[in-house]
Amino acid sequence: MELDLDVVDYLQVSVTGKNCMRVLPHADKKRSSQKVIVGDQKGTLQCFGIKKRDINSVFKTLPGAPINKVVLGGALGTPQDKIFVAANTEVRGYSRKGKKFLDFNTNLTEFITNLSVSGSDLLAGGSYLYNHFNDCIDQGYYFSPDKINDSICVPASRREKDKFTSVLACNDRLLRLLDGCELQHEIQVSSIPMSISEYTDPTSTNEENINLVYGMEDGNIGHVVIEDGNPTFKWEIPNTTNLGGVSCMNHFDITGDGVKDLIVGREDGTIQVFSYDAMDEPLLRFTHCFNESVTAVDGGAVGSSANEIVASTYSGWVSGLTTEQVYRNVSSITASSANEIVASTYSGWVSGLTTEQVYRNVSSITASSAVVRNETSELAVESQVSVIPLFNDDDMQKKVDNLRSEVENLQMKVAMERDKYAEKLSKPKTNEVAMTSAGNLHVNDRFVLSPTDASYHLSVEVQTAIEHVVLQSNVPIDILDAEKTTAVISYTSNTSQDAGGGDVANENFILVTYRCQANTTRLEVKIRSIEGHHGHIQAYIVPRLHPKSCVLRRYPIKPLSLHQRAHEIDEQRPTSMLKLTGSFSIAEVHSWLTTSLPEVPERVPTEDQACLSYVSTFLGTQLKCTYKKGEVVFHSDNISTISILKDFMSKEATRKKITLNIQYEFSGESIIHTLHLLHPKLEQQLMLAKKVQLLGALEELATNEGDTDFLAPEYKDILTNAETIKADFAKQPSHLERLYGMLTDLYIDKHKFKGINVKHRVPLLLQILDNYQLPSLIQFFQQSATS
Repeated sequence: MELDLDVVDYLQVSVTGKNCMRVLPHADKKRSSQKVIVGDQKGTLQCFGIKKRDINSVFKTLPGAPINKVVLGGALGTPQDKIFVAANTEVRGYSRKGKKFLDFNTNLTEFITNLSVSGSDLLAGGSYLYNHFNDCIDQGYYFSPDKINDSICVPASRREKDKFTSVLACNDRLLRLLDGCELQHEIQVSSIPMSISEYTDPTSTNEENINLVYGMEDGNIGHVVIEDGNPTFKWEIPNTTNLGGVSCMNHFDITGDGVKDLIVGREDGTIQVFSYDAMDEPLLRFTHCFNESVTAVDGGAVGSSANEIVASTYSGWVSGLTTEQVYRNVSSITASSANEIVASTYSGWVSGLTTEQVYRNVSSITASSAVVRNETSELAVESQVSVIPLFNDDDMQKKVDNLRSEVENLQMKVAMERDKYAEKLSKPKTNEVAMTSAGNLHVNDRFVLSPTDASYHLSVEVQTAIEHVVLQSNVPIDILDAEKTTAVISYTSNTSQDAGGGDVANENFILVTYRCQANTTRLEVKIRSIEGHHGHIQAYIVPRLHPKSCVLRRYPIKPLSLHQRAHEIDEQRPTSMLKLTGSFSIAEVHSWLTTSLPEVPERVPTEDQACLSYVSTFLGTQLKCTYKKGEVVFHSDNISTISILKDFMSKEATRKKITLNIQYEFSGESIIHTLHLLHPKLEQQLMLAKKVQLLGALEELATNEGDTDFLAPEYKDILTNAETIKADFAKQPSHLERLYGMLTDLYIDKHKFKGINVKHRVPLLLQILDNYQLPSLIQFFQQSATS
């Protein structure tokens, strides 16, 4: 059965970070509602509750260093109602009334982004360093080989003298289990884990088992049980609908069946609720999208005695998804015959006041009221003349009047400040320097490789509306259609030439402008790069603010940008080998790998030898890299991958004036193996291109003839699935040309290692591809270049 939850907005603070909001437990059994604690990037920590649908502020601290984490703790066996906040390298503790009882400077070399409290044990960590404190006394540390994305302490309900285990979700696709500060186990997962949560299995008979639910960067969710150090993977929910990556997770019994449900918050603003039924994997019960990144989720009874999910978003909204029927959905208020008022406010909210006895499904929000927000509101709506009482409840009518007067006061204040600003700029210049400066603009951006379609997903999010975003690339890339993008796209061609008549340096292979709709705060773009080319993409983000300002973000495109890390590869595949030796250190070769491959740890390995394994998301070929001081060895079943690495490494070594000795072993079987991997993709794209080519003629024939029964079944099938064929072709622009380019590079690279130039034979290869047959293609590759 699907859940029916209504959205209620409580409060808006400044920009919030990951896991900076929690719901406090009940202070006593008599009170029915709970308090919410939230910290923002301005360093303000505030606690509030709801009383008679009004915001009741409990306490609010002064601004300071940005708050990176908010957790709850307390003595073991008691309600966990003590508030612990991580800001820079400090940990502060507050009571539920706002009294500070702890101000602890950890003296860590990194800002604290991960924090856990269990009794008197405090576990604080940054990107790589993880420290254990007991009663604020340092007990030890652990240095992670790769970046730490999240951490928890299990079991959460441990008793005195019970052992605890720290779990780290790391960027190298591993869950690391620590006993104190000693590494005990490493658990491999399929993608980069971004969030972890402990799951209490009511059917488990062994209390020592560790149940973990983890959310990954690609949007998948998994469950693993660790028993005596041996992991057992129970289930994994795939991200079949291409939602955003998992940003936060929690457990709360929203359904009221006595079993906690899984609450998942995602980067694209989606919140999902999964129930643990008697099935192999959880069942999806509810989905809602806030249209901005979800930074934290929790559960409790905040607005009333009814259970609800409380979520915080990137721009600072604290909202509830409540089981209480706050309002009834109305398909169209203006379609009713009842008189009503439709108005728009300065901040962009659209409100309807109708004589029908229904709640509004759009409204304004102030700092003193909890009301309902409409996610798809427009800015300008025509207002009617008459004002008719909407509610029989006098208190509700007073709230409506207060909201109206408050909006008018805000509009007057904004107008006054604008007049002051204009007057200041119009005055003649004096000795004092008058300068207009824009405020600090927080940008939440991600540039992530999606393995499902071998493309990069670029998301840009700002706390205010975006006017436009300009993308500029100095390497050839393809801009793919993104379903969630409503912006108007404009392409600018680069026809500039220098004085000598030649092309200007390739700084603008592509220049694209995204003009966003009103009130758009998030933009998503899909990009596919071409391996072998390296450079960068620059995003110029212009918010809808005055004075005009721009934020620049740069994203690297690496030579093997479509490869992703893998734990294991197929050792039985035929591979070619490239070995480079010279007078270079392990740190130097590590820096070369960092600039040529994605997901390489920033930290130089401490061991004498390191090994990295990769899989191509586009083709499925493999790469294994083993390196140490003075030597690096590559094994791959794709000779083009070997060629790209050889060229890039040679340039880097030449730039640093390091002499390289190059050795290679060529495998003819690896060429045939790569052709077999390309075959299904090439055959599919050729068939799709053929259908698209026939579709225009068939549609014209169907229009002229009317009856198409005389057509062959395959042509009827093309007409029947015309929309699907067009959509598939639009999703993969230049896909066939990309495959042709890969085959051409494969043929040239095969002979390049032998010192033979075969570019004159490329037209023959293209002729074979026009009449594609796999045996003919294999025969052409096996022929001698001189034949």
